[in-house]
Amino acid sequence: MVEDLDGHALPRRPVVPLVESVHDRCSLEIFRGCTRGCRFCQAGMVYRPVREREEENLFRWGLEMVRNTGCDELSLSALSSADHSRILELSDRLARELEKERVAVSLPSLRTDTFSVELAARLRRVKRTGLTLAPEVASPRLRRSINKELSDEDLLEAVSAAYREGWRKIKLYFMIGLPGESEEDVECIGDLVRRIMRQADGGAPARDLRLSVSVSTFVPKPHTPFQWCRQMSLPEVARRHFALKEALRVRGVTLRWHEREMSYLEGVLSRGDRRLAPAVAAAAREGCFDGWSEHFSWERWERAINSQGLDAAWYVERERELSEVLPWDHLHAGVDKGFLREEYLKAKRGETTGDCRRSGCLRCGACGEASPPVGQAGVDTG
Repeated sequence: MVEDLDGHALPRRPVVPLVESVHDRCSLEIFRGCTRGCRFCQAGMVYRPVREREEENLFRWGLEMVRNTGCDELSLSALSSADHSRILELSDRLARELEKERVAVSLPSLRTDTFSVELAARLRRVKRTGLTLAPEVASPRLRRSINKELSDEDLLEAVSAAYREGWRKIKLYFMIGLPGESEEDVECIGDLVRRIMRQADGGAPARDLRLSVSVSTFVPKPHTPFQWCRQMSLPEVARRHFALKEALRVRGVTLRWHEREMSYLEGVLSRGDRRLAPAVAAAAREGCFDGWSEHFSWERWERAINSQGLDAAWYVERERELSEVLPWDHLHAGVDKGFLREEYLKAKRGETTGDCRRSGCLRCGACGEASPPVGQAGVDTG
């Protein structure tokens, strides 16, 4: 683990492609790690502990990146960019300096609170970049289960703040198929979106607001508290999609979801064991070139898996016992398995866990028992 990110400078001359790329901008990693503790999030577990880069270095490196590449946008990248202890100062300095060169400063998906929206508003000096919020779920019970500190009021206030600041197109990310999810939890997504449309303009309907609701299927990942959980079957996900489609027939709202078969395959590969290696080779022989979604074929993958005497549902749809030896148990990603087990049990009980940067060390193992936590402990950014 690299403890001092400032001692390992970012590349300031990234390769500029000859054609327009999907993310056609410079990306400045302002810190690494996240301790908010969302229990479904693999990156939030394996990239611990939080390590910030210093404001002065980031300011200098960001300017160098832009001037060496000619990009017209600089993204302040992190798992939760608004949590950097100097985010206001850094973003203001970069925005003021780069405004002269008509270069925009942007943030990836934000925390669902007014602080994040106000921060994004301060960066709109050159152009209005998109605004993406990730509430993930819409019911209080599931929020406690996934350890997401959020309320309906938080989201409503954030969207209202964005609307006041001039945003008329906002993207919301939700997730379905989480452990313990019921049909009522899915219906809560529709209820919440309709409530946003009714109240976004200071408690009144926002008739010119356009909401893009993006829905992904929960895929349990190794080294997370939900690594023992089952993933929903394809018919279960299809029913969820149909329910959301019916619930979100609302003017100004568009609904998109990730293809359920691709999520199912992701579930197979994410928690597969060494027996899947021949199946992957067989899939390649079948012509499974899945970098192009239009060529994706679950049927070919299923044939390849079955040809090795394996059953995809065994990998995806069953709950693991806590005593089961998992295929990745011999790999240590920093966080102790005992901590993951306790978080899994707390999720079942509907209990939340605080952020160690504010509530104190949780002994997750990422910093080591003997060493003090690294990063900017005790910092509150709002």
